[in-house]
Amino acid sequence: MEEIIFEIIKAINRLKDKIDQNSAKIDCLINKSSQQPDSKYVEEEGACRILKISPRTLAKLRVAKKILYIKNGHKIQYLISDLYEYLASNIKQ
Repeated sequence: MEEIIFEIIKAINRLKDKIDQNSAKIDCLINKSSQQPDSKYVEEEGACRILKISPRTLAKLRVAKKILYIKNGHKIQYLISDLYEYLASNIKQ
């Protein structure tokens, strides 16, 4: 009986992962179509919100040169289109 419950839980987790992946794809498509031309760049908080990651993870991606950025004085800014491109290229199929 426990094995059956364990298998059901694994199946539910796989379905949840698929739903999360599809949700990320939908968010990416919606956000691409609703971008405003005057807000091309976002700072750390906006980038974290778009990618749904923590500031530390964002810093790791920046250091690993997986995400492009510009430094404007003391501010680090990310091009929104680059963030969505990264997101789209790293969604599990």
